[in-house]
Amino acid sequence: MKEHKDGFKDAFDVILNVLKKKKTIAIICIIVVGLVVSKGFASMYRDTIREQQIESVAKTTFKNKQFKNVKDTELEKALSAEGQSVVAIVDAKDNKGYKDLKKMFNQKTKVEGLPDVVYVYQPIYENSKTIKELKLKEKNNFLLMKDGKEENRFSFNELESGQQQLIDEIDVMINPKIAQKKPIRVDKKEDSSLDQGLEQSLEQTPNNQSGTRTSEVIFE
Repeated sequence: MKEHKDGFKDAFDVILNVLKKKKTIAIICIIVVGLVVSKGFASMYRDTIREQQIESVAKTTFKNKQFKNVKDTELEKALSAEGQSVVAIVDAKDNKGYKDLKKMFNQKTKVEGLPDVVYVYQPIYENSKTIKELKLKEKNNFLLMKDGKEENRFSFNELESGQQQLIDEIDVMINPKIAQKKPIRVDKKEDSSLDQGLEQSLEQTPNNQSGTRTSEVIFE
């Protein structure tokens, strides 16, 4: 009888172990399936967010018509245009300096000191080949372009002096000031030969008969 009980117990333990293993396998399968499904949803949701962001930026319009929003497909054209132009590349995310720029973008009056048109591009992601080639390190970058080549740039994360600082910097880029040369004082060496000739002529003139000496008179 005891042997039957022991045999039954052993069989029960084997069944429990099998069930435990199956349960463990089932849990692992559920976790794997859950991860795959969640990753799929995240990917789909990320794509949706990206589309919404791109659409939002593409539809961005500024109240100040002096600033023209440039879409992703228009950036290369703006950078390679003939003549001189200012192209701003502004990343609005976590951008402390965007507050001052936003005021300019949406003010009713024209910003004096800036070109009639400033092209503004706001990148969604930094995987653009053009953006990588420009090697932008700051959140706000104003590039002075001429015939497709960059002549100068003003980059910043935050404006210390507000809007006027940007205006002054761009003005200097467009109209570089030529530094005036400081006058250099040159000491004139006395001509000893001339002095000797003058002394000899005076000696040869007796009693100053042929000439009259004068002195400088200053009228007060």
